[in-house]
Amino acid sequence: MAHNMDLCHHILKSQKAAITLDEKLIDVRKKRMKLKETCTEVMAALKAMKEKNNFAQMDNPSFKKINAFIAKEIDVVTVIQNAFQRLVFSSRINWAEDPKLKEIVLKLGQNPACF
Repeated sequence: MAHNMDLCHHILKSQKAAITLDEKLIDVRKKRMKLKETCTEVMAALKAMKEKNNFAQMDNPSFKKINAFIAKEIDVVTVIQNAFQRLVFSSRINWAEDPKLKEIVLKLGQNPACF
């Protein structure tokens, strides 16, 4: 009988410990949720500040001038790429066998803005 009482006492003690641990786990989850919400708010504020800064830069005349120059250069590079690509294809050279020529032809197909 005493053994049964000891087992019941041990079970109750274990259940109380489990309940305490569950409460701590719930508290940690609540703190984590608050941190996640705070992080989301901070990231949204940071994104808004970044967009505001980008819009301020876009209004800058020198930024517009540089952007127009870059767009013009990208167009020129695209035309040159197309010309070289057509030159290689029209010469009927087997460019796939030559590793250097193959690399050049494959690079010609890429968008110049990605370089």
